[in-house]
Amino acid sequence: LMFAACGLLRRQWAEHEKLPFPLAQIPAEMLGGLEPVPGAGMGTGTGIGTGTDSFMRDPRAWAGMGLTFALSCWNAMENVAPGWPAFPLRNTEFGWTYLTDGWLRGLNPVWFVIYPSIIGLTYLVSAEIGFSLWFFYLVLKLAVLAALFNGLGAMHNDFMYSPVGWRGIFINQGTGALIAMVLAGLWLARGHLKHSLRQALGLEPGGGRDDDEVLSPRGLWLLLACCFAGSVAWLCWAGVALGYAFLGVTIVLVLVTGVARLVSEGGIFYTQVLTSPAELSLLVAPPALMGQASLVPLSLWSRLTVFDYYRLSPMVTLMTTLQAGALAGVKKRSLAAGLLVAVLLAMLLGFFGFFDTLYHAEGGAGNAGWVLAAFPQGEFKELAARSASVHYYEEKSRALASQGRALPESETPAVARRDRHAIGWLAFGMLVMFVFVALRTRVFWWPHPIGYVVWTGQRAIALMWFSFFLGWLIKACIVKFGGARVYLRWRRFFLGMVIGEALAALLWIAICWARNIPGGYYMHFN
Repeated sequence: LMFAACGLLRRQWAEHEKLPFPLAQIPAEMLGGLEPVPGAGMGTGTGIGTGTDSFMRDPRAWAGMGLTFALSCWNAMENVAPGWPAFPLRNTEFGWTYLTDGWLRGLNPVWFVIYPSIIGLTYLVSAEIGFSLWFFYLVLKLAVLAALFNGLGAMHNDFMYSPVGWRGIFINQGTGALIAMVLAGLWLARGHLKHSLRQALGLEPGGGRDDDEVLSPRGLWLLLACCFAGSVAWLCWAGVALGYAFLGVTIVLVLVTGVARLVSEGGIFYTQVLTSPAELSLLVAPPALMGQASLVPLSLWSRLTVFDYYRLSPMVTLMTTLQAGALAGVKKRSLAAGLLVAVLLAMLLGFFGFFDTLYHAEGGAGNAGWVLAAFPQGEFKELAARSASVHYYEEKSRALASQGRALPESETPAVARRDRHAIGWLAFGMLVMFVFVALRTRVFWWPHPIGYVVWTGQRAIALMWFSFFLGWLIKACIVKFGGARVYLRWRRFFLGMVIGEALAALLWIAICWARNIPGGYYMHFN
């Protein structure tokens, strides 16, 4: 399903909307190898200041890799040597130390964390994107203060993790903005999608093999239809009513498309959507209306599809891989075969590796931290309580109905009511996003709304906002005082920063595995 969506949207995003795909730029550059390649370097292969088009022979690329690799390895020594004098790149105690009095305490948590990889990726996106990602975080803090002054919550932490009721004010705004962003994107792509569909139906030439995509238009649309119908049929087989099954699969497709758009346009490789497909479905039909038969399997399936609230969404990887292959000129059939092998290997290794770890590691699942302890226990306890409440409501309603009476409104439980707070703020977020999109076509200085969308996962942006700010500031200064030539000259240095941090992470994962150090390489994203 995600593969088909990527195949249908990649050309629209890359060629018509000119999204930067910052994560795809890195492997595309590296695939150039050691020899100069005409036109390499993402349109910057002029060898400005380097004397070569080869990424691997560019001294600035090696300087960026070396700097972040050395810095990350030095700081990673904390994993094996407590008290190691690491460089202070992380301050998560600032707010709790200095913002302790009065209304300032409500801003907590306030974190200042420097991720070299985030700085490098921010250099690759437009200045307005980089500005939006930190500017709207400050707007969020002001909005939190407004909520606190109106008697909601005690601090920002109260709004960060739950989409339910008043706690979900900002999460639901972000989710609404994400949905609106996807809908606006589909509207922009309507011409491209219509043309592709007409090709698939044989109404226009080109429905067969397409050398620019991994599958032909006919193959992509057929794959999308079959996978969508198969997902709906599987849910129906599990006991979910047809309407709710259709709604759930549609929501999944919308959310994964939105997350892929965030990464492709903003390089936000760590982002989350803290509203699951089941929770969004319950805004349309509360649990009592949906019934136990649909509620339980839909909730369990929803948990399987969110990939840690979309932080690990496969659609991001698929879209990035397809674009990297297009930039590097990889043969599409070879790319499709490689993707298939990679997906199968990931599924097999992930499945067996996961259970091997649980059954053979000391302590097993009980020693796996929040992943298999507090988090799933809380999820299943909530589902069990909700299911029991629905069962009680159904039984009581039937008993009263047999007596010709109805359940009084005052006794109607929460499972039989719609979350009007969540619905209202979701609609408000959609409205704001549509207004922002309209204003950007008429007011040239209006900020890009991508920073508003990431309100849907506030922990991620709270960790990364300062790095986005630094990346935006560095790029703005270079462009202002050095111009386009200096910006292009140093572009590969910032690409190298991303690669260096990734290489350090891989090295230390291997070291920790070899030395049997639990936890692996802690990048402080959790």
